[in-house]
Amino acid sequence: MTTKIGKLGVTTNVNVGTTTVYTVPASKAAKVRIQWYIRAPNTARFEIKVNGVTIFGDTAGAAEISASAAPITDPEASVALALQATNPILATPPTHVLRPMGVDYYMATGDTVQLVKSVAGMTEVDVQVHGVEDDA
Repeated sequence: MTTKIGKLGVTTNVNVGTTTVYTVPASKAAKVRIQWYIRAPNTARFEIKVNGVTIFGDTAGAAEISASAAPITDPEASVALALQATNPILATPPTHVLRPMGVDYYMATGDTVQLVKSVAGMTEVDVQVHGVEDDA
């Protein structure tokens, strides 16, 4: 009988395989947004899935970062960065900031958000699920 708001799930697991970031608990429903920051120095392939459907996938190149972000000049924008050489989040000055993607996902009991990593090599992973969880 409790409403939960904020960060509902997180993973920093860099190992190959499928990691469940968030599962909607029994008798609950959720409205969520997802944000991620992933750094991979080789051809590491990853996907972010909601209920088994890939919502974002990338094959990292040399020193690539991938993130959900917004340009500082347009903070309402929501972009998926997939960059090879330069990192606009850590640049001086930075040109982008991390933020949840501007897409809401409506989830029911047992629905999941997963990170699938199919090739080793990730050096940093931070996938977060933010939102509201309430009684179904």
